[in-house]
Amino acid sequence: MGVSIIDKGEIVRAALDILRVQGLDAVSTRKLAEVLKVRGPALYHHYKNKQELLGDMANAIVSVPVASIDPSLPWDAWSAAFAVAVRKAILPYPDGARLLIAAWPSNEMREQTIPRIEAPLIAAGFNPERSHEVTFLIASAVIGWMLNEQNPRIREFMEQRFDLEHAFVRAVETILDGIRSQMLEGRS
Repeated sequence: MGVSIIDKGEIVRAALDILRVQGLDAVSTRKLAEVLKVRGPALYHHYKNKQELLGDMANAIVSVPVASIDPSLPWDAWSAAFAVAVRKAILPYPDGARLLIAAWPSNEMREQTIPRIEAPLIAAGFNPERSHEVTFLIASAVIGWMLNEQNPRIREFMEQRFDLEHAFVRAVETILDGIRSQMLEGRS
């Protein structure tokens, strides 16, 4: 392995490929160095530890669907679209939900992605604290659903009882109905 210059994007793409094919437990600096044909220290130029890499991987999964949703949608339509888009973004990665649980939010996630997620709520009159709560609730619901859906035995059990996509949309609507109800009661 010779000296090679790599950027963060290459590292994240390679890590996501490993995640997609081999799962979260296979994502390691040794495996990444092997895939990227570099020495391990080349990765530490960009990442001090695995946790930073996991954060960028999580942001890479979430940021694309967030950027693709029309920001002019009403907060609840935007939130529903966000939940559906993130679920679809997680699906190709059998351990995608586990990654999102394990990852600490990266700087990009904190400074760009989360503010984009909260923007429709702020625009609708939610105060910052409530927008944080609602965003976290919706993200937690998506990740929790996906933890179940990505467990093969639980997924099989779910599929025997209902259509996954339809039930997911209904679950998100139930959450949004609760938030709307609180708004009507003046508790938002």
